[in-house]
Amino acid sequence: MPHAQRSSGTVPAPGDQVFLIDTLGELQMFYAAADIAFVAGSLVPVGGHSLLEPAVLGLPMLSGPHTHNSQDIADLFEQVGALRIVRSQEELGYRLIEWIGDPERARATGALGREAVAANRGAVDRLVDMIEPLLRTSA
Repeated sequence: MPHAQRSSGTVPAPGDQVFLIDTLGELQMFYAAADIAFVAGSLVPVGGHSLLEPAVLGLPMLSGPHTHNSQDIADLFEQVGALRIVRSQEELGYRLIEWIGDPERARATGALGREAVAANRGAVDRLVDMIEPLLRTSA
């Protein structure tokens, strides 16, 4: 598939179908310009990268089955319908084509992720509120 790779320093050409972002610290900027996110590191047993970054932006997300770096988050997004797990490169391609062909459905799927993030904001504060009394009694 015609593509450009960010780390090579080349700019995507008009015929490129994919722009592979393989550099550090730039992903959120590119997610903001995307319509669909495939979260890498997940088709192989690396554990997957952050699902929160594309979810906050309301992107429909695809991931491989190896999401153990953030399994709880992956489970949440899958349960609400914001994340589709793909098991192969072929299935990844099929799902991308499916969403590209139905952008309204893709946007609705992405909105589910953004809603899940919003519903769970403040989780750290709630956790601290639960733990703090326990810490006081143990001291």
